Amino acid sequence: MKASTIRLGESTILSSLTGLEANLCERVIK
Repeated sequence: MKASTIRLGESTILSSLTGLEANLCERVIK
């Protein structure tokens, strides 16, 4: 249970980080 919960949290953090990077890139391009 704990291991899968940690992995879920890591993937959530990674996806939110990549989303932030995409937003920053879009702002820079514009």
